[in-house]
Amino acid sequence: PLSLAQGATIRSLELVAYDLDPVGATVTIGRIDTQTYGPANPQVLASVTSSTFGDFLPHAFTTSTITGAVVDLGRYFYYTSITLPRGSNSQVYRVQILVSDPFPPPSPDTAAVAAIGFDPETSSVDLKGNDSGTLVSTVSPGPGRFIAPIRLPHGATVQALRLTARDAVADDATARLIRVPNNAFGGTVMASVATSGSATTVRQFSTTTIDTPGIDSGSAYYYVQLEAPGGLQVYGVKVEYEPSASSPAVV
Repeated sequence: PLSLAQGATIRSLELVAYDLDPVGATVTIGRIDTQTYGPANPQVLASVTSSTFGDFLPHAFTTSTITGAVVDLGRYFYYTSITLPRGSNSQVYRVQILVSDPFPPPSPDTAAVAAIGFDPETSSVDLKGNDSGTLVSTVSPGPGRFIAPIRLPHGATVQALRLTARDAVADDATARLIRVPNNAFGGTVMASVATSGSATTVRQFSTTTIDTPGIDSGSAYYYVQLEAPGGLQVYGVKVEYEPSASSPAVV
C-alpha cells in the first residue's frame, strides 16, 4: 500500500539496486480506479527498471515521468510494487517516492490501503488472487482473512471506515479497523463495515460508528483486517480522520 495525502503531487520514483546481470528489477507506482472494473485496472503511473553497471556497487535509477501525478483518493487506491524476473540476480536496496504534500493539509484527511497490498492472516490458509488489480479470496469454502498495516497520525480522531468492493455474490465482505495496545495479547475492533446486497457495480460501504476514535501511537498500534468470500472483488479500505491541531510527536 502507498500512503499518500489527498491532493498531493507525485514528483519522482527512485529504485536503488545492485545488478550482476542485465535482467533488472522493476519498481512501479500503480493505482486502482474505483469507477471501473476489468482490463482498465491496474493503471501504471510510473515505472523504472535497474540495469548492470559492471561493478559491485548499488546504483540509483530514477524517473520523474509520472502519469496522473496529482493524488485523488476519492477515486483511486495507490500502491507500489517490485518485480524481479525469473533468473534475475538483482538486489533491491531501497524504493523512494518524492511527493509534494498539499498545504494546508486536507481536513478531514484519509488513510487508504489498496486491497492488493493486504497479506494473508494465515499464510497456509488464507489464500488470495488478483482480478484486475483487486483482491479476490481463493479460499474454499472461505471466507479468507487478510491484514494490512495502516498509518494513522498520533492525536488524530477517526471519523469513518469505508470499504470499496464489487460484491456480486451472496456472501458479504467485512473490513475492520483494529487497535492493539502495547504489550497486549490481541486487539479490539474500533470500527467494522460490511458489504451488502448483490450488484455488478463498484460500491462504497461506510460506517461512522467508531469505538474510542482517538489515535495514540504511544500506547497502541493499528491495522486493518479484511474478511472476504470467494468471487467478491475488493478494491481497498479507507480510514477518514481529523488530524490533530498540533504537529504529532509520534507517528
